[in-house]
Amino acid sequence: MPDYSLVIPCYNEAANLLNVVREHMRALEGLDYEIIVVDNGSTDDTHALVLNSARIKRVRLEQNQGYGGGIIEGLRVASGSVVGYTCGDGQISAETTLRVLMLAQMYQRCAKAVRITRYDPPLRLFQSRVYNWIFARVLGLYVRDINAMPKAWPRRLMMPESRDWFIDVELMIKIHAQGIHVMEVETEARPRLSGRSSTRWFTGFGYLWNAITMHFDGRYRRWTR
Repeated sequence: MPDYSLVIPCYNEAANLLNVVREHMRALEGLDYEIIVVDNGSTDDTHALVLNSARIKRVRLEQNQGYGGGIIEGLRVASGSVVGYTCGDGQISAETTLRVLMLAQMYQRCAKAVRITRYDPPLRLFQSRVYNWIFARVLGLYVRDINAMPKAWPRRLMMPESRDWFIDVELMIKIHAQGIHVMEVETEARPRLSGRSSTRWFTGFGYLWNAITMHFDGRYRRWTR
């Protein structure tokens, strides 16, 4: 069983995936790890571009299962004692991923990145600030950059269930409910070199809808008990 399992969910990342995987393999060299690449219903050649290596597991989903769904399908086949996920677009360095994984292992807590510089459109930056403000004031989740990746944690702590972008919030709710401090690693995000983000303007409404409905459908009670 490896010490670390890193899930990289991808949707139409054929232009970026090989570089991302290679960079992470170099950064994690010397550690006992596995990388799980999830092709989340891509319509390009993403599924054909993964390196042949004993360190790599591949999961191919015929239909897109949502952002969280892709991560969950990768976590299903993960066997590491510390699990985590990062993006497949290359915006976050593998060195940041290494630091997050090492902190999660060393202190047996959840660790995550915080982007101190970003190259996102103004609307997305505005949405991110609003989300973080809402979740801090309403849920008491005083976590900077709640959606930033990578995230990593000892798998014994919990496993997520959200199959959309709300998976990041669910993780933070569950961690805070256990009284565990979230460790943060500051990083400078890099510009996306190719392709486009799968985040859309209406993603924000999904966040707000989840933040409201989770109090009525039992999710919040289940996640905090």
